[in-house]
Amino acid sequence: MSTRSGAHVINRIGPKGLPYDYTLIRPYMYKLLDIFPANFVGWLFETCYLDFQYDHKLYAIKPDHHIFSKDPILNDHIGSKLISLAVIMKPDIQCFTEDGVTFEGDSEVTQADVVIMVTGYTWKFPFLEEGIIKKENDKINLYKYMFPPQLPHATLISL
Repeated sequence: MSTRSGAHVINRIGPKGLPYDYTLIRPYMYKLLDIFPANFVGWLFETCYLDFQYDHKLYAIKPDHHIFSKDPILNDHIGSKLISLAVIMKPDIQCFTEDGVTFEGDSEVTQADVVIMVTGYTWKFPFLEEGIIKKENDKINLYKYMFPPQLPHATLISL
Protein backbone atom coordinates (compact mmCIF):
# COMPACT_ATOMS: atom_id res chain seq x y z
CA MET A 1 0.00 0.00 0.00
CA SER A 2 1.28 3.44 -0.89
CA THR A 3 -0.12 6.75 0.27
CA ARG A 4 1.14 10.08 -0.94
CA SER A 5 0.24 12.19 2.09
CA GLY A 6 -0.37 9.62 4.85
CA ALA A 7 -3.64 9.14 6.68
CA HIS A 8 -5.22 9.48 10.07
CA VAL A 9 -6.68 6.09 10.92
CA ILE A 10 -9.48 5.95 13.45
CA ASN A 11 -11.08 2.76 14.74
CA ARG A 12 -14.83 2.57 14.32
CA ILE A 13 -15.33 0.50 17.46
CA GLY A 14 -14.63 2.16 20.81
CA PRO A 15 -15.12 1.35 24.48
CA LYS A 16 -17.63 -1.40 25.26
CA GLY A 17 -18.17 -2.00 21.53
CA LEU A 18 -19.80 1.37 20.93
CA PRO A 19 -18.81 3.50 17.92
CA TYR A 20 -16.17 6.14 18.62
CA ASP A 21 -18.26 8.90 17.08
CA TYR A 22 -20.92 8.14 19.69
CA THR A 23 -18.59 7.84 22.70
CA LEU A 24 -15.90 10.42 21.85
CA ILE A 25 -16.59 12.70 18.95
CA ARG A 26 -20.18 13.79 19.52
CA PRO A 27 -20.11 14.39 23.27
CA TYR A 28 -16.69 16.04 23.47
CA MET A 29 -15.24 17.15 20.13
CA TYR A 30 -18.10 19.44 19.16
CA LYS A 31 -18.12 21.08 22.59
CA LEU A 32 -14.37 21.61 22.43
CA LEU A 33 -14.69 23.12 18.94
CA ASP A 34 -17.17 25.65 20.36
CA ILE A 35 -14.63 26.73 22.97
CA PHE A 36 -11.19 26.36 21.35
CA PRO A 37 -9.74 26.93 17.86
CA ALA A 38 -9.90 23.96 15.47
CA ASN A 39 -6.09 23.71 15.29
CA PHE A 40 -5.85 23.23 19.04
CA VAL A 41 -8.69 20.68 19.16
CA GLY A 42 -7.09 18.82 16.24
CA TRP A 43 -3.72 18.73 18.00
CA LEU A 44 -5.41 17.56 21.21
CA PHE A 45 -7.27 14.78 19.36
CA GLU A 46 -4.13 13.63 17.54
CA THR A 47 -1.98 13.73 20.69
CA CYS A 48 -4.38 12.31 23.28
CA TYR A 49 -6.27 9.81 21.13
CA LEU A 50 -4.65 8.92 17.82
CA ASP A 51 -1.11 8.61 19.19
CA PHE A 52 -2.32 6.14 21.84
CA GLN A 53 -4.32 4.09 19.36
CA TYR A 54 -1.20 3.07 17.45
CA ASP A 55 1.93 4.77 16.26
CA HIS A 56 1.27 6.15 12.78
CA LYS A 57 5.05 6.64 12.29
CA LEU A 58 5.72 2.98 13.06
CA TYR A 59 3.29 1.93 10.31
CA ALA A 60 4.66 4.54 7.88
CA ILE A 61 1.29 6.22 7.46
CA LYS A 62 2.03 9.35 9.53
CA PRO A 63 0.13 12.05 7.65
CA ASP A 64 1.62 15.38 6.67
CA HIS A 65 -1.64 17.15 7.49
CA HIS A 66 -3.77 17.76 10.57
CA ILE A 67 -6.85 15.70 11.42
CA PHE A 68 -9.37 18.35 10.31
CA SER A 69 -7.62 19.02 6.98
CA LYS A 70 -8.74 15.82 5.26
CA ASP A 71 -11.20 13.07 6.02
CA PRO A 72 -9.70 10.33 8.21
CA ILE A 73 -9.83 6.62 7.44
CA LEU A 74 -12.31 4.73 9.61
CA ASN A 75 -10.99 1.19 9.81
CA ASP A 76 -10.67 -1.39 12.57
CA HIS A 77 -8.32 -3.73 10.71
CA ILE A 78 -5.59 -1.72 9.01
CA GLY A 79 -3.36 -1.63 12.12
CA SER A 80 -3.40 -5.40 12.52
CA LYS A 81 -2.79 -5.91 8.79
CA LEU A 82 0.21 -3.58 8.86
CA ILE A 83 1.76 -5.07 12.02
CA SER A 84 1.33 -8.65 10.74
CA LEU A 85 2.83 -7.61 7.37
CA ALA A 86 -0.27 -8.76 5.52
CA VAL A 87 -0.16 -5.23 4.08
CA ILE A 88 3.20 -3.52 3.53
CA MET A 89 3.54 0.25 3.31
CA LYS A 90 5.63 1.54 0.42
CA PRO A 91 6.71 5.06 -0.58
CA ASP A 92 5.19 6.90 -3.54
CA ILE A 93 5.15 5.23 -6.94
CA GLN A 94 7.98 6.47 -9.13
CA CYS A 95 6.97 4.66 -12.33
CA PHE A 96 5.18 1.67 -13.77
CA THR A 97 6.99 -1.01 -15.72
CA GLU A 98 5.69 -3.76 -17.95
CA ASP A 99 5.47 -6.26 -15.10
CA GLY A 100 5.43 -4.16 -11.93
CA VAL A 101 6.03 -0.92 -10.10
CA THR A 102 9.12 1.02 -9.03
CA PHE A 103 8.71 2.94 -5.78
CA GLU A 104 10.61 6.12 -4.95
CA GLY A 105 13.97 5.28 -3.40
CA ASP A 106 13.92 1.71 -4.79
CA SER A 107 16.10 0.63 -7.68
CA GLU A 108 14.37 -2.70 -8.19
CA VAL A 109 10.96 -3.38 -9.70
CA THR A 110 8.29 -4.75 -7.38
CA GLN A 111 6.38 -7.39 -9.31
CA ALA A 112 2.65 -6.66 -9.52
CA ASP A 113 -0.17 -8.32 -11.40
CA VAL A 114 -2.68 -5.60 -10.54
CA VAL A 115 -2.41 -2.01 -9.31
CA ILE A 116 -5.52 -0.47 -7.80
CA MET A 117 -5.32 3.30 -7.84
CA VAL A 118 -7.62 5.07 -5.44
CA THR A 119 -7.54 8.82 -5.76
CA GLY A 120 -10.28 9.68 -3.31
CA TYR A 121 -13.93 10.31 -3.79
CA THR A 122 -16.30 13.03 -4.80
CA TRP A 123 -19.43 13.97 -2.91
CA LYS A 124 -22.29 13.77 -5.41
CA PHE A 125 -26.02 13.72 -4.89
CA PRO A 126 -27.47 12.95 -8.34
CA PHE A 127 -30.95 12.40 -6.89
CA LEU A 128 -31.18 16.05 -5.73
CA GLU A 129 -31.84 19.11 -7.84
CA GLU A 130 -28.92 21.45 -8.47
CA GLY A 131 -28.44 24.08 -5.77
CA ILE A 132 -29.96 22.24 -2.81
CA ILE A 133 -26.61 21.25 -1.34
CA LYS A 134 -23.77 23.75 -1.62
CA LYS A 135 -20.02 23.41 -1.14
CA GLU A 136 -18.36 26.00 1.06
CA ASN A 137 -14.56 26.06 0.96
CA ASP A 138 -14.61 22.59 -0.64
CA LYS A 139 -16.63 21.20 2.30
CA ILE A 140 -20.25 20.18 2.60
CA ASN A 141 -21.94 20.72 5.94
CA LEU A 142 -24.63 18.09 5.52
CA TYR A 143 -26.22 18.79 8.89
CA LYS A 144 -27.20 22.25 7.61
CA TYR A 145 -29.07 20.77 4.65
CA MET A 146 -31.26 18.15 6.32
CA PHE A 147 -34.29 20.47 6.29
CA PRO A 148 -33.94 22.77 3.26
CA PRO A 149 -36.85 25.22 3.46
CA GLN A 150 -37.12 25.67 -0.31
CA LEU A 151 -38.19 22.03 -0.88
CA PRO A 152 -41.93 21.19 -1.03
CA HIS A 153 -41.63 18.77 1.89
CA ALA A 154 -38.65 20.58 3.46
CA THR A 155 -36.77 17.44 4.51
CA LEU A 156 -34.08 15.11 3.21
CA ILE A 157 -34.60 12.73 6.11
CA SER A 158 -36.17 9.36 5.31
CA LEU A 159 -38.48 8.07 8.00
